[in-house]
Amino acid sequence: MHNKKTSIIEQFDSSNTIKSGQKAVVKYKIPNTDTSITLLGDEKDIANLKSLIDRSAKSELAREGMEIAGKGGYTLEYAHVEGAAGECTKDGKFITLSPHITENSSMYMFAHEIRHAGQFERGADEDFGIETVKSEIIKFRASEADAQTAAVGVCYELALKGDKFPILCMKRDDVKVVEAFEKAAAEKGGVESGKAQTEAFKGWYDNDKVKQVYEMIYEVEDMHKALREGTSGDRPYDKVLTGEQVVAKLCFDSKKGNYFTDNPKILESDKYVDIGKTTLTFFKNYFKEREDRTGKAPDKSIDELPVRGHYGNNKLAKTTAKRQEEAKKRVKDKQNSIVMMAKQRTR
Repeated sequence: MHNKKTSIIEQFDSSNTIKSGQKAVVKYKIPNTDTSITLLGDEKDIANLKSLIDRSAKSELAREGMEIAGKGGYTLEYAHVEGAAGECTKDGKFITLSPHITENSSMYMFAHEIRHAGQFERGADEDFGIETVKSEIIKFRASEADAQTAAVGVCYELALKGDKFPILCMKRDDVKVVEAFEKAAAEKGGVESGKAQTEAFKGWYDNDKVKQVYEMIYEVEDMHKALREGTSGDRPYDKVLTGEQVVAKLCFDSKKGNYFTDNPKILESDKYVDIGKTTLTFFKNYFKEREDRTGKAPDKSIDELPVRGHYGNNKLAKTTAKRQEEAKKRVKDKQNSIVMMAKQRTR
């Protein structure tokens, strides 16, 4: 499906005429590169996406991320995302940004989602039930921490060039990550050495509410789905990932190879793997029901997870199941739409 969709998209180019109110697929060259990225939208969306790309491209880190996404065949669009300001889907290769936020906020959201595309292109996965629950938590949290680290890096580079609004917006929304980066960046060689990126990465784990919501997105809702579909017995939960393995795959830096300067083993304990009380209760209930249904023993790694208390934002957490189902439907609908546009163009 991916290859078919990509070949269809390649039939379009930036010379397309977009009729008012209709969507089109266009290729847009990333400034100061030889790479184009695919855009999907109506006339207004395409104009706004081009503006976002042009402005982002003043950052070397952003250009690098956009090139990876462009070469990987990702499509950029504006669309409503339930419970989030953006998303990147590996299945279907879409980078989606909410049309309801300002361009200044979209700047760091864009950098975040572009980084996820890069993670996928470098071999990151969205598989559930293969690794132990503890390993999944290490993996998925690190993917978010790395994406936010890339986002603050882009905003920092833009600020140095006089465009300060993106980092101010990001600081408003994620103060711990931005302040951790800025503090280390103020030191001599802080950015070049990777210390600023490492501190920003670690700062992501200081937001307990965000961690609770991601526990729902990445773990609880997926387990609910496995029970509903009767697939919990197909999940071994036996592969162990170390902090070192996760950092080696995610914390990529084109100049240094890897920016993480701390001991990756820290990702295996304390705040890096702590969970809420309600999350632990759900995990125990899930594995008990799984054992009752299949006879398979529970994943003992949940006993290694420290409990921080309940900080969950239930309103946000309840949107996760709906969000995941809508994301799958959007990918399918968009692929069908692209096929129809290609057929219309050949008539």
